Amino acid sequence: MYKKIIFIILIPFISYVIKYIFNSLCSHLLTTVIYGDFMVGIRTLVLASSFILLGTRTASKRYLNKYVQANDITNASHYIRWNLNLIARSGLITTVCLAILLIGMLLLHIFNIQDFRNYHIAYYMLFLGPLAAASALLTTYLQSKDKILLYNLFFQAGDYLIYSILLATLYFFYTPNFNNTWLLGISAIVFIVLLAINVLLTLICLPRELFSSIISFKRKTDLTNSLQDSWLKTSKHFIISENIFVILCAIDLYAVKFFGKDPLNTGQYATTLIIVNVFWLLGNTITAYIEPKLSLYNDQRKYNELKKSITNAMIANFLLSCIALGVILYFGADILRTFGVDYSTHTTQLSLSILAIGSFVGTFSIILASLIGLSGHETWLIYGASLEFVCLLISSIVLTIAYGIIGTAVAASGSIIIKSIFYFFVARYKITVEKPS
Repeated sequence: MYKKIIFIILIPFISYVIKYIFNSLCSHLLTTVIYGDFMVGIRTLVLASSFILLGTRTASKRYLNKYVQANDITNASHYIRWNLNLIARSGLITTVCLAILLIGMLLLHIFNIQDFRNYHIAYYMLFLGPLAAASALLTTYLQSKDKILLYNLFFQAGDYLIYSILLATLYFFYTPNFNNTWLLGISAIVFIVLLAINVLLTLICLPRELFSSIISFKRKTDLTNSLQDSWLKTSKHFIISENIFVILCAIDLYAVKFFGKDPLNTGQYATTLIIVNVFWLLGNTITAYIEPKLSLYNDQRKYNELKKSITNAMIANFLLSCIALGVILYFGADILRTFGVDYSTHTTQLSLSILAIGSFVGTFSIILASLIGLSGHETWLIYGASLEFVCLLISSIVLTIAYGIIGTAVAASGSIIIKSIFYFFVARYKITVEKPS
């Protein structure tokens, strides 16, 4: 019981604080332009690792957790081998693409067209994608053995924690002039260390048979086609949903970087994204708390209890999010100053306020999305995410060009609100929570 409370409430907040400290540290150690580029690079790394994993994180949590909890080690081992075989194919494609990219960059350097050292850091971060993907996969496997705390620590904030330790150590004992070379080297060390820690935890925490399946070169399994088809069908579904989600998390920052007129805006907008993450923290925390109850009530067809739980969750979310919104709207300038003077401009403050309002509305969509997925209407979640993707892609480019980061904030908030309204109508007209007569 205590572990569950810690998982639901404490660990997400610790993760948020670690990320906040990391970004505050970077904003003080790096120039505003380099900080913004570094944040774009990190988002690019997240995209690369997500594409390599092919939606495997959510699918693995569904199947592997079920097999391990039922002590079905045989099927769990088969699933890991099948899963790694799928990822190996995407990994091979990724390796070929990275090799082509590297050769192209070297050729341009040899013929004096583009210096190899002068690319945006996002290009170099792509080469760390396999390391980040491997680490994320192992943390997902850890969850199957009830290692929820380890999973959340090393998946949500492990890299940021190691980043912060390395940056602070270098600053106090060496004081380097941080540039792309330094940041790339630090990033490589971070993900090598993180991968080593996760390998050690996997060896300690998972059954020996499962660890052997992970490191085994044998990928063929004696399985029925129906079982493999079920795994593949689920993975295909999550390939779409997970990758749309990570792309959505990066579009607005990319829009500021590539279509904004002021080079300082990328770093300034990145700080606003970090601050408003508190809303998504609240929404996800409340949803994580009620999801087991929703699942139980839905399976037992206790529709009155289901409706009551949703109502209580909405009320709790409204009250907590109102407090967060009030704090950000009133103390926004002071919060931004924790990142440095360059980040507390009038434009950044207004962008933060707009994003906060949109994120406030978006917290309700998290609860609605959980309900929609639970009721078997997962396809509508993809429709909603696709709607947000199209709206954000078009509006962020147009409004960023016209109004800078204020326009980007309007585009992001507007897209979130549109998706939230869409989910509301889906929940209202596609899901029955009334007790049948």
